[in-house]
Amino acid sequence: MKQRNRNKIRILSIGLMLIVIAVCWIWQGGGWQWEQPITAPTVRTSHLSSHTDTESVGTTTTTTSTATPVQTENWRLMLVNRSHPMPEGYQPSLADVDGVHQVDARILPYLQQMLEKAESDGIPIRVTSAYRTDADQQQMMDEKIAEYLAQGYGSDEAEQLAEETVALPGTSEHQLGLAVDLSTADWNAMSAQEVWDWLAANCSDFGFILRYPADKTDLTGIAYEPWHFRYVGEDAAAIMESGLCLEEFLALP
Repeated sequence: MKQRNRNKIRILSIGLMLIVIAVCWIWQGGGWQWEQPITAPTVRTSHLSSHTDTESVGTTTTTTSTATPVQTENWRLMLVNRSHPMPEGYQPSLADVDGVHQVDARILPYLQQMLEKAESDGIPIRVTSAYRTDADQQQMMDEKIAEYLAQGYGSDEAEQLAEETVALPGTSEHQLGLAVDLSTADWNAMSAQEVWDWLAANCSDFGFILRYPADKTDLTGIAYEPWHFRYVGEDAAAIMESGLCLEEFLALP
């Protein structure tokens, strides 16, 4: 009798197990499905491998954002935008430019050479913005949103409009210390447009590019900014002089 009861219990256990398996099979849509690992995209920079800089400043740990930071060995070509936020904890070594603004110390000599050449050509240039902290960037965003709200826009529309001209905190190149905003140093002698024209024609000689061209907004996600220049190194700048923006350049094979 005891053996018979044990057999009944064993049969019931097997039956319950088969029912659970069948339910799981049906729940998965009629077949077993396994999740595939997602691999983060990487940037190919083999066309500049001979100029890769091994000096390390800051960290390159993965951000907790849902977007993916671009990993590149060449610090000059680090891509930061809405889709590729700042690596978490990244902090460049800074150097003073003019007593007010700072940049990544590695680009200071090139920036100084460019400003000196402009001065010798009769083009007075001053830095209006350079390195920014996350708090600085947030303040700029808040101020821009407030401007649109004052003009009568709703909160959602004001925020959307602000993001067309101001990068979200953590997605601004200014936080890398590799970007500068430039304008005229003497409004009586020269307009800002004349300064920007000179820079557009000469910046690549010093490793800089016009970062947000008028015809690349769909790729950069930022409206045309004739004052915003980014250091990428002379080799990359020479290639991008043909009309490529940084996003296009990094996609080259």
